[in-house]
Amino acid sequence: MQQCDAIPDGDYAAPPLIGAIAALRLFRFSHGCGFAAAPSGTTFEQMEQAPADDQYQRVPYLEARPGLAFYSHVGGLSSNLGYGKVLIEEITLNKPQGVKILYNWVH
Repeated sequence: MQQCDAIPDGDYAAPPLIGAIAALRLFRFSHGCGFAAAPSGTTFEQMEQAPADDQYQRVPYLEARPGLAFYSHVGGLSSNLGYGKVLIEEITLNKPQGVKILYNWVH
């Protein structure tokens, strides 16, 4: 997750400035990895099978917004690792109360 001033349009070389738009960011790029949209009208619970690798888009940033449901595939250390489905329920730019932080990347 990254806060951006704008969502870059396919430009991997120019990272966005810090801003108020929440975005998901890919950091590993390989064939068959990226984000894939859920089929229209599909609920999160119905998302039971990962799409074929050619259905994933290699976009560096995806705007995070409430209600967005999608599949994600990232390259792992062994083949076929890193498949998942994601549902964004809420976005906040403030640290939520009562949420346990498992790891903090800021050192």
